[in-house]
Amino acid sequence: MSGLSGKQAQIILFKLHARTVDPSRVMRDDRTYFWHLALMTRTPNPPLDDIAWRLLDALQIDARAPLKTLAKATGLSVAATAERLKRLQDAGIVRRFAVELDATKVGYPVKAIIGITAIQPGKKPLLERLMRAPEVIECHHVAGADSYVMTVMATDLADLERFVGTINPYGETRTSIIFSTPIERRSVVEPGLLKRPSRVASTK
Repeated sequence: MSGLSGKQAQIILFKLHARTVDPSRVMRDDRTYFWHLALMTRTPNPPLDDIAWRLLDALQIDARAPLKTLAKATGLSVAATAERLKRLQDAGIVRRFAVELDATKVGYPVKAIIGITAIQPGKKPLLERLMRAPEVIECHHVAGADSYVMTVMATDLADLERFVGTINPYGETRTSIIFSTPIERRSVVEPGLLKRPSRVASTK
């Protein structure tokens, strides 16, 4: 693959990234290999500055906060803060504004973590089943003994048992009932934040 033009190298690199070319066919001494590595390890978005993180901190505390409050957190004008927020949304960093419900208070006092080992070609039908199941709060594709690990809510133990029965045909399951949650889902913080105590205190 030596002597590739820049255009040819870019095409191969794109195909590698899209997984349409076997990476083993790319020679290690070819510059395309190193370009591929750079692409695979690059940061998907440019580093965020301190103002952007202050805006994200404020939004994660209260996504309904008015622009005036957000502007106070960032030290910018309302107009500049609105522009910053739009850029974060356009970049896909702020994906949505959501409401967090207390599942127990709306009728789902039982919560469990379920792992399932599924083999092909059963994975696709399993995922389709899980996507239709309102009991599944989230599902992760993981490494290890389990193929997928999901968090599930139920009205009672019988309801949980019923749900497990609906996915047992797709593979072996392991269920852990959650007694309590000492650490709730946390906000996403700036990488390296713990090295700067002044910012840690401001996000509590």
